[in-house]
Amino acid sequence: MTKTYSSEQSLPPSKTRYYEDIFDNSPVAMCLVQNRTLTHVNRRFEELVGYDTGELTSQSVRVLYPSDEAFELIGRKFDHFFEGKSLFRDERLVVRKDGTIIWCIVTGRLLDPSTPRRGRIWVLQDISEHKQAEETLKANVENLEFLVQQRTVELKKMW
Repeated sequence: MTKTYSSEQSLPPSKTRYYEDIFDNSPVAMCLVQNRTLTHVNRRFEELVGYDTGELTSQSVRVLYPSDEAFELIGRKFDHFFEGKSLFRDERLVVRKDGTIIWCIVTGRLLDPSTPRRGRIWVLQDISEHKQAEETLKANVENLEFLVQQRTVELKKMW
């Protein structure tokens, strides 16, 4: 029989260590956030945003935003998001420690919907290369459309 644990109970130490190992060794960037403060991040998260081990613990998520305005806007826009939905997904700019900006898909979920104060788990995936390819494709399509228009005008003049 499988024992279940309520949101207020702790997992046995062996299970806790097992889940921590999975979290820390995940190939995707993950973090736990409470009140817009990073409480735990995995190695991949630190690598993605360019911080050393432990540097982000207890930091405001503000360090990940390119500006105070972006931080405040997202806070206002999505502060009550989880009251009606269980999964959040957005594409947004994230700033690395060295100041470079990357595009990420950010996916979030409450750790325990019955106890929202426990915080949220967030998964970040770098989509910068995808965004760059998308922009290049868009520019190429616009150039092609312009050339077609030019050629159409030239052909109409010939007739």
